[in-house]
Amino acid sequence: MRDLLSKCSKPQLGILTVAVFLLTFGLILNYSGNSNAKPGGNDNAPVKVEVCHLPPDNPDNYHTIRVSENAVPDHLSHGDFEGNCDSDEDGVRNDLDNCPADFNPDQEDADGDGVGDLCDNCVSTANTDQLDFDLDGVGDACDNCAESANVSQDDTDGDGVGNACDNCIDFPNPDQSDDDDDGLGDRCDNCRGVSSTDTTDTDGDGVGDVCDNCADINNPEQENSDEDSLGDACDNCTFAGNTDQLNSDTDSLGDACDNCSLVDNENQADADGDLVGDACDNCAFVENTFQEDSDEDSVGDVCDNCSADPNPEQVDGDQDEIGNACDLCPITISTNMDEDTDFVGDECDNCPLDENADQADTDEDGTGDVCDGCAEDSDKIEEGLCGCGVADTDTDGDETPDCNDECAEDADKTAPGTCGCGVPDTDTDGDETPDCNDACADDPNKTEEGLCGCGVEDTDTDNDGTADCNDACADDPNKTEEGVCGCGVADTDTDGDGTLDCNDQCADDPNKTAPETCGCGVAETDTDGDGTPDCNDLCIDDPNKTAPGTCGCGTADTDSDGNGIADCNEVCGDGSCGSGEDFGSCSDDCPSTCTGGEFTCNDGDCIPVSWLCDDITDCSEGEDETGCSTPVDDCDNDGQCEIGESLTCEDCSISIGDCDNDGICEIGLGESTASCPNDCQDNSIGNCGDGLCEIIEQITCPSDCSVSNTFCGDGVCSFGEDCFIDCDLGGGGGQCPPGAPLCSGF
Repeated sequence: MRDLLSKCSKPQLGILTVAVFLLTFGLILNYSGNSNAKPGGNDNAPVKVEVCHLPPDNPDNYHTIRVSENAVPDHLSHGDFEGNCDSDEDGVRNDLDNCPADFNPDQEDADGDGVGDLCDNCVSTANTDQLDFDLDGVGDACDNCAESANVSQDDTDGDGVGNACDNCIDFPNPDQSDDDDDGLGDRCDNCRGVSSTDTTDTDGDGVGDVCDNCADINNPEQENSDEDSLGDACDNCTFAGNTDQLNSDTDSLGDACDNCSLVDNENQADADGDLVGDACDNCAFVENTFQEDSDEDSVGDVCDNCSADPNPEQVDGDQDEIGNACDLCPITISTNMDEDTDFVGDECDNCPLDENADQADTDEDGTGDVCDGCAEDSDKIEEGLCGCGVADTDTDGDETPDCNDECAEDADKTAPGTCGCGVPDTDTDGDETPDCNDACADDPNKTEEGLCGCGVEDTDTDNDGTADCNDACADDPNKTEEGVCGCGVADTDTDGDGTLDCNDQCADDPNKTAPETCGCGVAETDTDGDGTPDCNDLCIDDPNKTAPGTCGCGTADTDSDGNGIADCNEVCGDGSCGSGEDFGSCSDDCPSTCTGGEFTCNDGDCIPVSWLCDDITDCSEGEDETGCSTPVDDCDNDGQCEIGESLTCEDCSISIGDCDNDGICEIGLGESTASCPNDCQDNSIGNCGDGLCEIIEQITCPSDCSVSNTFCGDGVCSFGEDCFIDCDLGGGGGQCPPGAPLCSGF
């Protein structure tokens, strides 16, 4: 079937589809009209239906049977199904076979869609529905042209769209966009937006002629600044829309953008920026877009120095920017104003407010006769204060003309006054004597300087014959100078030590000028040189003390034993252990209270002798670790494991927990009930009443650990002893009291 479909064209497939439809529809009609028909044409014979029977007790033993039509529902209710059990005879039941019509015992299904690869029209794409719209044998789910039959699935540009339906076969465009709907995809359409299948491109710029704004000039970017349908590359006015491209002169610019459309000016120079080119601008350097020229002299009004009078030469004698042709003052810079309308400009009119076209001026003072109050006086045009012929001069500028001023050169006076011209009659201090006659012009109390000068009275306050202005001590009749001690204080030196009393804190002590530590009249002597002067030192001959203290001068208050009582008050040898005495300081008066097997520290504390020379300081002064001749763990290789020796010595080579099966529980060697049951039986360790004082029995078994079992001096270092003699720690005797540190047992 697939081979047949692959050879059909698209129209043929359509016809085939219709034929299949009609055939199927006819069969349905035939079947529905003859539901009880049987082969052979016997309409009365019972209809047999093929059913796959699955035995309830052995469903794997399925087999195909034919039953009457009426029996079908019963079979289906028991799990059977209509049709052949295995149509393709591949050993897989039809209801379980993913290709019931195709032999595929391996049931391979690469895409897991429930349709086996052998009959799947999309082997690698899940499509349970197996839809194939174009009937090309390739399912819609994997068909690169689902609506166009293309069995080969060719895809030249590899964009996932087959050639049969790709609108750009040679250009990848999976989205198949075609904005202009001309059948050419945007990816390969050289005129996007223009519906046309004509792809001609004369200038080869990638833009088709039908949409190229410069079809004969290569311009792939299609720039069109003025948006007038012509690209910049071929537009004679790039920034001015002119589709007609009109150009009245012979330059390359169109009239729409030519600033001189009737005059060739390729460079388009426009000095004043008024959009009118210099080549045709009647004011090339002054902006005048509208080119007004009222007098029609070819010079625009904005730059014409006579805009109402033709003067193409623009002559301006006085350079006031007003041409001579219309200048009322042609040789004088002016504004061309004429208030008296005598046709003489105000700036050059000798009577600007009075009409005098003849400009008559008898005294030639520049003011015309018609407006000159003193027409025959060249220095005045008005009579003024002094009248014509007499100048109104004010030499001193005091606003009084000289003709009326007796002090014409004194701006402050118009008459001589008391002091005369040139000298003011000023009385600065207000004493009614003008300064010109007052020697003390700023002192209202004096007109002469006197002894003290102006501004200072000639007063003698202390009546010592020296005026206060010359007396440094004006209130001290005994001094005119401050001296060392100042006014009012005599410069006396009572003790004659060279320091005046006013600066001497010990004025009666010739040896001191300040009290210092001991005060005036007492020397600062330090006999013992201890830094404390004798006046404050109660032990002046003892450099170590400044007070007697507990022991008195000359004797240190030392407390050697730190018991709070100075050594000078501790009396040893008096037979009594008094306050402040102890074993360390007075061993004769304070004997040791330690028992046998104990060592007495200097402070009286008792420690077991086994703690001596063990490299651990137990006495407060460390005397338990001094004078040790045999270091701890010193091995003497005598074959006996003694206190002070450890298992590192040959004498103690028996390893911890090593059982020698001698029937004796040697706890010191690490034997125990658990590790050495032969030596440490229940009745031999920790068992009261066996006559053996073991370590663990010392307190709990008084019957085994009696005094007789812990007697020092018996020559045996027994468990429970800590005796010098028996345990090789040297000297001593007596009993080891129960509860004292125990002997090692070696």
